[in-house]
Amino acid sequence: MATWTFLTNHGAVLLILARHSPITTRRIAEMLGRTERLIHRILVDLEEEGYLSKQRVGRVNHYQLHVDQPLRRSVVEDVTVREMLQGFRVLSRT
Repeated sequence: MATWTFLTNHGAVLLILARHSPITTRRIAEMLGRTERLIHRILVDLEEEGYLSKQRVGRVNHYQLHVDQPLRRSVVEDVTVREMLQGFRVLSRT
C-alpha cells in the first residue's frame, strides 16, 4: 500500500478549515491522523504566510481563510486557494 498522498498536510488542513470552522486543533489532528503539535505548527505556518487568520472565541479558534492567496508551487502559482478549494468542491464557483 502506498505511503504517500496527493495533498500535503498543509493543503489538507486548508481543506478541513474550509469545511469546518470553528474547529479545534485536536479535531483536525484526529481527522488527519496526525499529532496536535504538527497541526499547530501547520496553522502557524499558514497564518504567518497570510493564508488564514484566527480569532479565539472561548476554547475554540475561528479561522478565516484568505482564499485569494496564490498557491506556493511555481507550477501552480497562478492558481489561488479559492480555485483549489473550488476544485475540491469545498467552495461554490460563484
